[in-house]
Amino acid sequence: MPPSESRIQAAIEGSEIHIKGQDIKPAGRPRIIKGIDEVVYPIDVKKRGDATIIAENNPKKRRVKEYSMLDVGSEISGKSLWGFSGDAISRGDLIVGGNSRTGRHPGQELTIKGGCFMQIIRDWSNKSILTHPKTELLK
Repeated sequence: MPPSESRIQAAIEGSEIHIKGQDIKPAGRPRIIKGIDEVVYPIDVKKRGDATIIAENNPKKRRVKEYSMLDVGSEISGKSLWGFSGDAISRGDLIVGGNSRTGRHPGQELTIKGGCFMQIIRDWSNKSILTHPKTELLK
């Protein structure tokens, strides 16, 4: 059976999202979102990612994906995540040695703000999404 994208279609959108994981970093230069025409700052979480909405969009509506969760406390978790922040991320925003620490890795935490979006790219059973969101979302 071919991999099914619907098995891992999980995303969150909010005005503030807290991310925990390992190997969190900017995923390229600022870009413009197709259809929304706003500049965003892409982010990769390469290992053990968790993302939680800590502030909702106002107005509370889906802007990026029809299956995005929007409520405070909604969270996603997977082997790798991808998304973006509406506000620029500075070097001091990334905290090393946070709650995602393991014996071998210090772990990282980052709170992103503005119109934010995060999606699972690879789930815990190692299934990948068929189409990476950056391909369809970024100009």
